[in-house]
Amino acid sequence: MLNSTRPVPSQHLELLKDKEIICCDSGGLQLFWALEKGKKIVVGLMRKTNVNNPNVFTLGIDPLCREYSRMNASMGLTVDYPSRCDDSDLVYFWKKSRSRKARDQMLKVAPYLCPQTELIIALQPRHPAEISSYFNSFYSPDVRTYAYPIRKFRNKPKDALGNAFVLSFLYHAGIRHVHFLGSSAPVVIFVLAQAIALGMFERASFDSRTWHETAFAGPGYLEPFPGKLGSIKLNSDDNLRTKLANYPGSFERILGHLDLPRWVIAEEWVDIYNIFAINDFKNEVLLKATTIGLKELILHELEMYEGQEHKILKALRLLADSMRYGHRYVLKYYSKYL
Repeated sequence: MLNSTRPVPSQHLELLKDKEIICCDSGGLQLFWALEKGKKIVVGLMRKTNVNNPNVFTLGIDPLCREYSRMNASMGLTVDYPSRCDDSDLVYFWKKSRSRKARDQMLKVAPYLCPQTELIIALQPRHPAEISSYFNSFYSPDVRTYAYPIRKFRNKPKDALGNAFVLSFLYHAGIRHVHFLGSSAPVVIFVLAQAIALGMFERASFDSRTWHETAFAGPGYLEPFPGKLGSIKLNSDDNLRTKLANYPGSFERILGHLDLPRWVIAEEWVDIYNIFAINDFKNEVLLKATTIGLKELILHELEMYEGQEHKILKALRLLADSMRYGHRYVLKYYSKYL
C-alpha cells in the first residue's frame, strides 16, 4: 500500500515492479487527521492537492488519478472520509455524503486518467454491524473490490470476530475481491487467509504496513519475523544489519538480493524491508491455511497472542459457519456480541 499524497521515490518504485499488486491510498488517513485537527476540507476535481497547509486540507481528484498512473498502481482507492467509531449520526452521515460525491467524481474521470488502475471503494461503517447499510449506499456495478478499514484499531484478537462478520457479509453480497485497509497485523492476515482457504474470495489483500501512532515521526517499527517476536522500535539512523544481527539470516533473506551497501539506515530502507518481511509471513500463513489449517500455528507459534488464541479461532470458525449455514446464521450469532 503506497500513499498518493506522499510521492514515492522512483528508486523505490523500481523495487516494486515485480509485485503482483501495488495498491495506492487516496489520502483518507491524511484527511482523517486534518478533520481531527479542525482543518477545513476541500475535495474537488481540479484542485491541487495540499496536505501541508495548517488551516486547509486540499485533495484534488485529477492529480490523485494522475499519481496513480505515475506509480503504475494496479489498485487505487476512491476518496473517502474515514469514520470514527464514536461519530455522531450528524457527522457520520455528513461524511457518507461527501464520500459518495467524491466516489462519483472519481468513477467518471479515472478511466481516462489512470485506466490501468482498478478502483476500490472503502466502506466506512462505525461498527461492523453497519456494514450492510453502508455497502448498500456505496455499491457500484463498475467496482469489483471493496475495502474495510482496520488501521490502528480493529486489528487485535478481540476484533477478529467483527472482521470475520464483515467478510461473511461481503461474500454473501456477491463480492469476490476484498481489501483490509490500514493494517498488516497477523490477526488480519489469519482472517483473510482463512477466507481464501474456504474459497470465499478470489482475491483478498491488505496494506503492506500497519499505521502506528508514530508513523509520521520517523521510520517506525522493524518487523524481523512478523507475528512471532513483535516489533523493534527504530531511530532514523539505525543500521538495519545491526538491528537484525540477533535474527540470523533475516536481512539476507529479505534484502540480500538487492546488493545494498553495508550502511543501510532505517530511514531509507525499513519500509521496503517490512513490505518483503510481511509478504513472507503472509505466504507462510496462506500455505498453512490451505493445507493443514491455522490452528497449530495460532496455538503454538505466536507468543504475542498467548492467552487470546481462542478469540482468533472463534473468528475462523465463524467464517466456516458462514459457508455452511449462510450469513443469516452469522448475523444471529454475531448479534450476541453487540
